Amino acid sequence: MLACRAILLCVTTVLLWSNIATAQEYDWAIAKIPSHKEINDWNPVVGKIDGQQYLAIQLDTADKGQGDFRPVLVFARIKEGGTYEPLAAWRIENLNLDLTVEIKNNSIYVRHDTAHHGVHSSTYQFKRRAETFQLVGIERDSTTNDYNEKTQRQFSVRSRESLNLITAKAIISTQRTEMFATRENKKFAQKTVPVSELPPIQLKQFDPYNFNGDLLCHHFDDNLRLINSCKK
Repeated sequence: MLACRAILLCVTTVLLWSNIATAQEYDWAIAKIPSHKEINDWNPVVGKIDGQQYLAIQLDTADKGQGDFRPVLVFARIKEGGTYEPLAAWRIENLNLDLTVEIKNNSIYVRHDTAHHGVHSSTYQFKRRAETFQLVGIERDSTTNDYNEKTQRQFSVRSRESLNLITAKAIISTQRTEMFATRENKKFAQKTVPVSELPPIQLKQFDPYNFNGDLLCHHFDDNLRLINSCKK
């Protein structure tokens, strides 16, 4: 696990000042990135996209002597000579290790983990399209407990949604496993379903904490029957 000054950041109560940084704010954030020789001390995430090096790093952009802490999550391309071309700067306030970034497979992945009435994660994939990094995929995982009052049985429910925003299709699946059963009682269902249309979302405009990503009409009920909630 990397230190909290690394890109593996956590945010339990998050207040975003602004996810859309102006050019001036980008320059301000870029100016805070340590020199090429010192940057490894900050544990950045570095990876290649289309043969070029990119990084994501969390920095404290507060001016010295102010006595406050103003972390910024910066995405940038590493240019020749060790300079940086900014892609986006997300400014967040409280840190708690629930936001993780990876750069691999010619993509930037941002994962947001939460633990409220279960364990949940959402991973957002950004790829370079039309000269900007755009959201192209979403992967959601959720593990919850479900208690059936009628049968007095308890189940562990694992659900997954894998959305491809380019093809407008998603693979959804649910597995229900009875807990404390004398014999294994496990049921599984999977289906490919359509995804609702979504206008292009750029990395610099994205808010992983308040993204309204209700793009699916279909889900499985307690009996693993496919339900279309959009159908009247």
